[in-house]
Amino acid sequence: MAGASWLGGIGAALGHRDYRVYSIGASGSFLGTWIYRTALGWLAWELTRSPAWLGIVVFCEVVPIIALVPLTGAATDRLGAYRIFRAGQISASCVMAALAILTALDLMTIELLLALTVLNGINMAFMQPSYFALVANLVPREDLSSAIAFQSSMVQTARFIGPAIAGALLVWQGAALAFAVNAATYIGMVAALLALSYRDPDRPAGGGGGLLGDVAQGLRYTAGHETIRALLLMTVAFSVLLRPVVELLPAFASEIFGRGADGLATLLSSAGAGAIVGSLILARRGRTQGLTRLLGATGVLCGIAVAGFASTDAFWLGIALMAAYGLLSNTNSICSQILIQNCVDPAMRARVMSLVGLTFRSVPAASAALLGGLASLFGLGLPIAVAAGLGTVAGLWTLGLIRSARLDERAESPPAG
Repeated sequence: MAGASWLGGIGAALGHRDYRVYSIGASGSFLGTWIYRTALGWLAWELTRSPAWLGIVVFCEVVPIIALVPLTGAATDRLGAYRIFRAGQISASCVMAALAILTALDLMTIELLLALTVLNGINMAFMQPSYFALVANLVPREDLSSAIAFQSSMVQTARFIGPAIAGALLVWQGAALAFAVNAATYIGMVAALLALSYRDPDRPAGGGGGLLGDVAQGLRYTAGHETIRALLLMTVAFSVLLRPVVELLPAFASEIFGRGADGLATLLSSAGAGAIVGSLILARRGRTQGLTRLLGATGVLCGIAVAGFASTDAFWLGIALMAAYGLLSNTNSICSQILIQNCVDPAMRARVMSLVGLTFRSVPAASAALLGGLASLFGLGLPIAVAAGLGTVAGLWTLGLIRSARLDERAESPPAG
C-alpha cells in the first residue's frame, strides 16, 4: 500500500492485511444489513397493511439488544471478540436463510416474522460488542483512529445505497431474494474472518463472580473511570438531544416541507452523503490528537444545524442543513468511539463499548418517541429546536472540560499501564 500515501490514515489502516480482509467482508455485511432492514419493513407491511405492526417488528428486534447487550459485552470480554463475532455471523446467516425460504414458499406469517426478528435481535446483541472490539485487535494503536472512522464510512455508504438495492430486489423478485442476499453477505463475512491471521488469545475464564459479576465489574469500571464516564455522558447527551431528528424526518418532509416520499428520500440521502464525507475525512486524518476538541465543536455546530432545520420551511435549506447534520453528527459519534476505545482497558473493551453501542442505536429511538409526543402538543419545530439548543450547550460543556479538567490530555493519551 506504499503508493497510497495520498489516502493518509485510510491507506495506513488498509495497509494491515487483517484489517484489509476484514473490511472486504464487512462492507458486504453492512450492505446486506440495510437490504434486510428495508425488506423487513416491506414484508411486514405486505403481511399486515398496518403501521402499528411496522413499529412492533422494529421493537422486537431492538428489545433483545437493549436487554442482552450488557451480558453479551461481558461474554465477549470473557470469550473473545473473534469467537463471538464469527458465531454471530453464522447464526445470523441461518436466520436470514430461514426468512428467505419461508418467504419464497409463501409460508411466512406475521407471527413467524416476529419470531425470526427476535432471533435476529439476539444475534445483533452478541455481534454489537464484538463488532466494536474486534477492529481494535486488527490494527496497531496508531492506526486505530483511521480504522474506526473508515469502518463508519463503510456503514454510512451501505446505509446510503442499501435501501436502493433492496428496492430493486423487491421489485424484481420480492423480499425472499433480499433476505437471501443478506444471508450470502454473512457467509462472506465468515469467510473473511476465517482468512484472518488474528485469533483471540488464550485468556482466563473471567472473574470469580461469573458472567453477572463481569457485567457488574464493567459497570463499576465505566462509572469509576473519570474520562470514560465524561465521554459516555456526552455521547448520551448528543444521542438524546441531536440524533432523534432523523427518526422524525417523515413528519418534517410531509408537514413542514409539504413533500412526499421523494422529499423524505432526498433529506435522508443528503444526511447520508454528509455522514460519508465526515467518516472519510476523519479516516484520512488518522490522528487521535485534537479529537476531543472536535467532539465538542461538532456538538455545538450540530446543535446549530438542527435548530436551523427545525426553524425553516424552505426545502432547499432543509436539504443543506441535513447534509451538514449528517457530517457533524457522524463526525461527533466517531470521535466519541475513537476516544473511548483509545483510553479503555483492553480487558474491559467489549463491556464498555456495548454501552456506547446502546447510545447510538437505542437512545435516539427512545428520545424520538418522547420528542414525537411533545411535537403532537407543541408542533414539530419547538421541541426539536429546544433539544438542539441543549445539544449545543452539551458541546460547549465538552469544550469547557478541555480547559478546566484537561479532558483532551486524558482522552487522547494511551491508558496507564
